[in-house]
Amino acid sequence: SDRVPGAAKNVPKKCVE
Repeated sequence: SDRVPGAAKNVPKKCVE
């Protein structure tokens, strides 16, 4: 997902979370 929580911002946007 393009929009992810700040915590998930460290990982690629393609990440599941």
